[in-house]
Amino acid sequence: MWCWRRMLRISWQEHKTNVFDRNLIGEDSVTLSSKIYKNKLQYFGHISRRAGDNLEKIFMQGCVAGSRRRGRQKLRWTDGIKELTGLSINVAYRSALDRQKWNYIINRVTQGQP
Repeated sequence: MWCWRRMLRISWQEHKTNVFDRNLIGEDSVTLSSKIYKNKLQYFGHISRRAGDNLEKIFMQGCVAGSRRRGRQKLRWTDGIKELTGLSINVAYRSALDRQKWNYIINRVTQGQP
C-alpha cells in the first residue's frame, strides 16, 4: 500500500483508507490469500501440463516407498491442492490438462464460490 500511495501522491496526513486507495487503483477486494491460492493452482496446472520427465512433475506425482511417521502428519504440497479444489489429486491432475476446465476451477476457488 505504501508503494501505491507514493505513486498516487497521497500523503499519510490525508488519512485515506486502504479501501479508498484500492478503488483508485481499480483493485477492489482482492485479498492476499486469494492471490496465493490462484498462484498455487496456476503453478500446479502449469507443471501438470508439462511434457516429458521433468523434476517438478516427478516430485509432484511421485510416491515415496515406505510409511509416514507416527503422530500428526506433516502437510504435503498436494494436500493443499486437494483441500483447495475439493478433488483428489488424480482428478485434479486430469482436470489441469484441460486449460478451460482448470481455469474454471481456479476462478471458483479464488472467488470463494463452492
